[in-house]
Amino acid sequence: MKVVFLKEAEADLHDLRTYFIQQFSNAAWLAHSRKLKQATLKLAKFPQIGSVPDEIAHLGLLQYRHFVIGQTRVIYEIQPDIIIHIVCDTRRNMRTLLTQRLLRA
Repeated sequence: MKVVFLKEAEADLHDLRTYFIQQFSNAAWLAHSRKLKQATLKLAKFPQIGSVPDEIAHLGLLQYRHFVIGQTRVIYEIQPDIIIHIVCDTRRNMRTLLTQRLLRA
């Protein structure tokens, strides 16, 4: 399967990169981004590896899944390809973030 990042997820990655470099270091970002890339490659081979997010499970949308690397949460959808929707900090209020994304769409 192919992994595709939506524009919003690419913007999330850019914001995450900026945060890591400002708060920690470029080396910390490179190490974290390497882990994210490895997880994404694994996801391409094993798309069911993630679990259905609690915030979405009650809606019955089982094609949406997530995984966590460090304090970064990645929400994706399984279609013919893997679609990455959100890359965010685990401390972020997911209901608020999902509402904001839906209102922008």
